[in-house]
Amino acid sequence: MRKFYLENSIGQRIDLNGATGIRFINPAGLGFDLTGTYASLGTGFFVDISGDEEPQLPIVGDIIFSRGETYSTYRDFLDWLMQDYDLFFVYCPFETREYYRKVKMSYMSKTEKETVNILRAPVSFAPLTPWFLPTPFRTIINYASTGYKRYPYRYPYRYPASRQEGAVEVTVIGHLPAAIRLEYAGLLTNPSIVITGETTGKIYGQCDISATLESTDKLLYSSEKNNSYIKKQAADGTITDLIDVVDVADEAKEPFPEIPAVEPCRVALVSSTAITNNADIWIYNYYRGG
Repeated sequence: MRKFYLENSIGQRIDLNGATGIRFINPAGLGFDLTGTYASLGTGFFVDISGDEEPQLPIVGDIIFSRGETYSTYRDFLDWLMQDYDLFFVYCPFETREYYRKVKMSYMSKTEKETVNILRAPVSFAPLTPWFLPTPFRTIINYASTGYKRYPYRYPYRYPASRQEGAVEVTVIGHLPAAIRLEYAGLLTNPSIVITGETTGKIYGQCDISATLESTDKLLYSSEKNNSYIKKQAADGTITDLIDVVDVADEAKEPFPEIPAVEPCRVALVSSTAITNNADIWIYNYYRGG
C-alpha cells in the first residue's frame, strides 16, 4: 500500500497514513502532464515547440482528522505547517522507496465535523521541484598520486573514462537532467568544472573560476537549480562567494550545467596546478513520477 508523509527541512515528519489519526486520501497530482505546444509541418506532421519546460501538477487531496479532539489536532497540524521551514511531500509507492518533492502549501480548508468525530480538510500543495530521492548518489573523482594538471593543448582523441585520471563517468538514472554538487579540499589555481558527453564529445557545461584556493581551502560547487553556488571555504570556516570570478562572458559556457539524460557524461575538475586529492561528487537525479 502506498504511503504519504510531510517532512520539514529539520527532519520532523508527520505520518499521513492514519497511525496518528491523520490520513491523506483522494490524492491527485502525483504523476505528470506533458501537454505541449505543437506546430504543424503539414500533411499530418507536427513538431514539439514546448521547449524544456516541465509543468508540475499541484498535489491535492483531503486530510482526515479522526482521533481525539479533531479541531485541536487540526490546529496543531496547521501550526506545524506554518513553521518557517522548507516543506517536502514524501511519497512511498511501494516497499521502502521514498520520493521527495519540495512543496509550498497553496490552501487548506476546514469543514464541519462529520459523523463519528471526523474532520475533513481539503488541501493543495504547489510543487517547487520534480520528484527526487532523499539521498543523492555519491562518487569521487580519483586523482593519481602524481596529481592531475591542465595543459594548454588538447589531444586529437579521447581515452575511455575508465582509463582517465581526473574525471568520472556519470549516467543519469532519472527522467530529467541531473544536477551535481562537488567539493574539493586543497590547492587549486584557476580551476574548471567540465561536463562532456562520452558519446558525442559535446561540452554541456564548463565553469571556469579565475581564483586561487590555498591548500587549506575547500571548493564548494552546486548546479542545483534551486540551490546553485560557487564558494570557497577557508580553514576557519569563512565562506567567500566566487560567482564574481566565474567566466560568464562566453555564452557557450554554462557555469551551472546539468548532466543530460541522453548520454553518459564525463565530469572533470582540472586546475593549472597539480590536483593531488580526490574530489567528492554528489549526483541529484530527478523523476517525473515514482
